[in-house]
Amino acid sequence: MDQTPGKGTSTSATPWGEGRIAFLAHKTDIEARIEQGWPLAKIYKEFQDQLAGLSYPGFTRCIRHYAESTAPAKKARKPQAVTPPEKKALTSPAISQPEPVSPGESLPKPFFQKGDRVPDIEKLI
Repeated sequence: MDQTPGKGTSTSATPWGEGRIAFLAHKTDIEARIEQGWPLAKIYKEFQDQLAGLSYPGFTRCIRHYAESTAPAKKARKPQAVTPPEKKALTSPAISQPEPVSPGESLPKPFFQKGDRVPDIEKLI
């Protein structure tokens, strides 16, 4: 009976995980080139035939996971003291007080008074 590949099976002749094993076999050489500053694409092309069909995205995943030289150095963080902001007294903006009016003195007339008509717009223009 002829079997067709289904879900979870691969059509390639390379067994699953073989590329990772090949990567680990060449890990020290790959790390040395990374430390020398080689681009990852160039390193991959150099080792592509020896990586048992490992794709470039798989290669970069292996580098992130297994290569020690690419792991960012974790620095111990010192807890920083938090200083509270200075407390300032709440002040309101200066409000000018009207000048006191002596008895018998009249107040200035407001621009509009109750009952005044709105001026004609044509006269304003």
